[in-house]
Amino acid sequence: MTDRIPAAAALYFGLGAEQAARLPGHFGALFVAPSDVGGLLPALDAVLEHPSPEMLARARRWLNGGNNTRVRPEALFSFIPSALRTAQARKEGVLLLTAKG
Repeated sequence: MTDRIPAAAALYFGLGAEQAARLPGHFGALFVAPSDVGGLLPALDAVLEHPSPEMLARARRWLNGGNNTRVRPEALFSFIPSALRTAQARKEGVLLLTAKG
């Protein structure tokens, strides 16, 4: 069984169009070379670090529209920066893919 609402869609809906446009990559798909991880973190933190209650509520509504109510909205906002920090500590790159179907 798969989620009817991808996590990336809930994140983008939660952020709103203006903030989502500031994210790198394409709708949840992102490739970052090891040498670029540190430079990308400040930009992502600026967008994702402190989601407002309204952003969290919008993301929660979007998640509740699918069968993925087990995902916490806060996790949507923290996942990418956390993955980048881990990659930076390991001197690795990051590949995030979003798939539905």
